[in-house]
Amino acid sequence: MLDPAKYLIVRARLAAWRDVLVERGAACDVEITGVAPMIEAAPPERVARWEPTAPGALPLTLGYRGVEGVAENIVDLGVGDPPVWIDASPHCGCDACDEGSGQLLTELDDVVEHVVSGDLVRVDGDGGHAQTTFRGASWNLPDGEALLRAAGRTPLPGYRVSIGAPWL
Repeated sequence: MLDPAKYLIVRARLAAWRDVLVERGAACDVEITGVAPMIEAAPPERVARWEPTAPGALPLTLGYRGVEGVAENIVDLGVGDPPVWIDASPHCGCDACDEGSGQLLTELDDVVEHVVSGDLVRVDGDGGHAQTTFRGASWNLPDGEALLRAAGRTPLPGYRVSIGAPWL
């Protein structure tokens, strides 16, 4: 990676999201300890949780970690309590995968907006998951599409379902 500090923009964008959500009374920012990182080989340097004030809304957990000597230039995002890890930003920090800050921030905004709007539907099962996004749905579970359609309408024994109310 030629310039690992370029990914500090992720931390700055999340700080802007946090400031707006806290200012509007939609969330409280809480520093926490003891949350398992998404990638056990790379534990977070700092973990924060945005606790929504709306009943039934999913908290968003942020695990900040650093690479190549730059602190907190990558973040793992999780929802629920305990968190289900749903994304990392950037997904890959290598120069070949770098599509520029515009694409990186759009993807990050989409994840946060999806949680805050209450539109996230995620089903986790043994060895896989199914999840909605603004760009559609993806899954690596057998019958992932059917699981997403059923989530929230019928019990899904053996699966963890993450669906939350809007924060605002």
